[in-house]
Amino acid sequence: MDPLSIVVSSFTLVGVLAKIGEVAHSALHCASALKKIDKHYTQTAQSLQSVIETIHQLNNMKDKISEIDDERIRSFNIDQNALDGHLESAKELEKTLQKHQKHMRRWRRWSAIRFAFRSELIKSDLAMSTERLNNLTGCLSTLYATIQTALALSTRETFVNEAQQATVHRGVTEEKLNQVGLVVEHTAHEVSVTRDRIMEIHGMQTQLTLGTLHQPLLEHKSKPRSFIMPYPRNRCFVGREELFCKINTCLTPPNEGSLGRVFCIYGLPGIGKTHTAIEFAYRQKDDNNFTHIFWISADSAEKLEQGFVSIARDLGLASSTAMEDRDKLLGLALSWMEKPHDGASWLLVLDNVDSFPVLNQYWSAFTGGSVLITSKDAIHGLAAVTTSPTDSHHVEAFSVPEGAEFIKKRFATRGIQDIDESTAGDLANRLGLYPLLLDQMVTVIESEPEPVPMSQIHDLLKVEFGDELFQNVEPDSPWYHESAGKAVEAHIKRLDNQHRLSLGTIAFFDPDNIPEGLLLSKDQRVACFSNTAKLQVILSRLRKSSFIGSASKGNDDDCRRINLHRLVRDRALKTCPDHQTAFNNAVHLLRQAFPLHQLSRDHMVEDWEECEKFQPHVLTLHQQYINLRDNFGIQLISSFTFIELIYSCAWYMCERGRFEVSKTLIASCQKAHDEIVSREHTHLGGRSSIPPAFLADLYTVQQFYHTEATSGISMTELARKALSIREDAVKQGLLDPYHPNRANGFMNVGVAMACEDPKGAIKMHNRALEIRLGSEKYKDQQVHGLALNYLNVGRCWLLVGDLMTAASCFEKSLEVIRAREQKLGRQFTLTAWATSALGAVRAYQDDFPCALKLLVESLKLHIDTMGDKHMKTLSCYYRLAWVYHKLGNFEPAQQILQALLKTYNSFDPMPTPDLARTKFKLSQVLQDQGSPPSHWKKLRREAQSHLAEISRETPEDGSSEDEKTYDRCIVYFRR
Repeated sequence: MDPLSIVVSSFTLVGVLAKIGEVAHSALHCASALKKIDKHYTQTAQSLQSVIETIHQLNNMKDKISEIDDERIRSFNIDQNALDGHLESAKELEKTLQKHQKHMRRWRRWSAIRFAFRSELIKSDLAMSTERLNNLTGCLSTLYATIQTALALSTRETFVNEAQQATVHRGVTEEKLNQVGLVVEHTAHEVSVTRDRIMEIHGMQTQLTLGTLHQPLLEHKSKPRSFIMPYPRNRCFVGREELFCKINTCLTPPNEGSLGRVFCIYGLPGIGKTHTAIEFAYRQKDDNNFTHIFWISADSAEKLEQGFVSIARDLGLASSTAMEDRDKLLGLALSWMEKPHDGASWLLVLDNVDSFPVLNQYWSAFTGGSVLITSKDAIHGLAAVTTSPTDSHHVEAFSVPEGAEFIKKRFATRGIQDIDESTAGDLANRLGLYPLLLDQMVTVIESEPEPVPMSQIHDLLKVEFGDELFQNVEPDSPWYHESAGKAVEAHIKRLDNQHRLSLGTIAFFDPDNIPEGLLLSKDQRVACFSNTAKLQVILSRLRKSSFIGSASKGNDDDCRRINLHRLVRDRALKTCPDHQTAFNNAVHLLRQAFPLHQLSRDHMVEDWEECEKFQPHVLTLHQQYINLRDNFGIQLISSFTFIELIYSCAWYMCERGRFEVSKTLIASCQKAHDEIVSREHTHLGGRSSIPPAFLADLYTVQQFYHTEATSGISMTELARKALSIREDAVKQGLLDPYHPNRANGFMNVGVAMACEDPKGAIKMHNRALEIRLGSEKYKDQQVHGLALNYLNVGRCWLLVGDLMTAASCFEKSLEVIRAREQKLGRQFTLTAWATSALGAVRAYQDDFPCALKLLVESLKLHIDTMGDKHMKTLSCYYRLAWVYHKLGNFEPAQQILQALLKTYNSFDPMPTPDLARTKFKLSQVLQDQGSPPSHWKKLRREAQSHLAEISRETPEDGSSEDEKTYDRCIVYFRR
């Protein structure tokens, strides 16, 4: 058995387990729905839960994979060609498994729409899913037998011989090796230990066998199923035992059904809050007190939301094929946390909460587990905003014994054992017992080329950190924090200009998790990071001085990552020798990584994953740009490179529905654009570095934002301005007449004028289609644009009442986007929109069976890609209720409309037009159903009141009121 087979078999095993888990969850959803109808299915649901619990236990092999040292993997010198062959085989198996469970994904959100189907369909689907489950479990036998044979290697010689049989090949990359991950240890003893660990994890006795797969392992206490932790454990952590006892008392996992708990630790920057939280999380992992441990850096609302999205993905709540809306994943994570199942208990660490109001919308979810918050300030009135038991603690500087212990531990890692307690305590006192500075002090001493005698250490620290910074300053003094900041500044100033400039560049990125690959200047334009050797030399120097630390590797890549403390970041920016160069460097590096809006200006949906990965850094860069200008009077000179980066991020944010974030980015783009035009007009005689049509792009992203998020601004005027700029560029020969961005100009005008002049809008959309279809040159660069063009013109034909033409346009839109989906193996939101529009047309044509089928399909797509609370998803729910009403099926129509009202009422602000329309429709359903007049008349009056609020007028008698009256209040693309 060669190491290659072990690697690939183990990797494939984990993939199979994930697929089985998906199918089992799908079957469980069906059984859970059926048990409410027939108690016979209760036992089926319980059995499926046992199988899922078993799979969770088996899936813990991922922990073992992640713990294997890369150096040990590399030592096997695996043949590249053989590796590629095995990976191709693994991919084929993956495709087969995907085919087995492809049709099951649509049942994930079954409970939300089960009233739309008969129970017989659920029973049939349950039978199919359990059959697939049985088929898939058969895949495990062969794979597990492979690993069993590997682990049976009993002597070092046997294993070494097998390792040496692998062909030496230096082309194997660390990334690919880490991807396939698992290889057994390098000696017979380590092989035996690994075998014993796996046997223990799986609850096996003496043989590795799948005979016990269907036996529940509920009595076996496993390691946490989830452990999201961006930082390694601090091996030199000391003290805080009293604090740990206090946190433990508060955050011990509550019994099932009881409220969660919240604990806040607060104190000065650099005092050790984050390290205390890290140590607490690792202790909880070791003690198995929680089944899930999560970590979120919460210094902004954006990063807080992204943290919950990561939790949703870690829990397996995200689809593997849908390009999902962020709000959907956020909602799934919060729903799970509020009501965890399968006996789950969770701990969530919210690190660096700077603004407490950002937590307000999450308190209800926090009642399902335990939350540890770190902050520079106490959360006053915490008990008033949550019903959970709460407590807090102010973290102070080390005591003298703790400071001495920390210094001794740190020196011991470097083999320095001869420092006594008194000397260590004196050194700790020298820097005010401030943990961050003590850490930097030790690195200063360690980094000296020759051993520093104890008698000279005080002089060295005086040079590095300044003289008498902490003399006679008590830890609770208001000057204590400023003294620490000055000490960090003094330490930074000891660096040469190149290292200070490098640190200043890094300070423009999100400080929590910076991929080292992001810092590498691939085109060598950033001199200090122009090649890997230079980058590593600089990072090594900064790491030795404790200015940067190591962060955990990402879940989806093998890139090493760094972080830096916020106090270091702030002081690095303040003392940067050249802010403009550092800013330009950061812009250039980010522009290499963040996907820019393509010149075709097609939608960015296919780049969402890469955008999501790097957008925290773009947002941090933008925030630092604003901060330096507004708070420090440092006016950075912007460039088109900067504007294009911020514009691309703003467009991406609009596509993901994060309009408030995009609003600030758009404003900065516009201001920077005007500054550049003014500057270049003055100094360059009118020549501009900005492409002539770019202002049109700015107008377009503004139109995008205002169309979705605001009202009261002329969309048509913005769109026509953008179109005029593009047409001038065409006349001047600066823009190809068949360029997709020219077509976008006409299409955007059509979107803006659709309600006021749908016939005129049709002309604009058709002109856009003429441009798109007039040349094959840009065919592959405007797939989403072409599909959206057909969808938009179809909506206009629907507005003028031409149902046949509208249906034809929607079918063409679906044809284009589905071909793209099939090619990429992904789902896009545009498919959901076009399917819903086609369903509405079929309903207007009185083809209700077809309409019902299309709307149900669209609803599933909306939920899969956008979540069940997105406004477009809710509009699809409404249309489904409308069809049920037309069919005389009043009960499901009533259920949907009542659920919609409950959802709308939970929004802040509430969507008044949607409330009005839904209440009016519900009053019609109740009236036709024969409900007492008092029931439906109350709803009718409320709908009229909402209508008056919107239109400022009310029909004198209800006679002129109809569905169209209320439909006209809704944005046309959500009618």
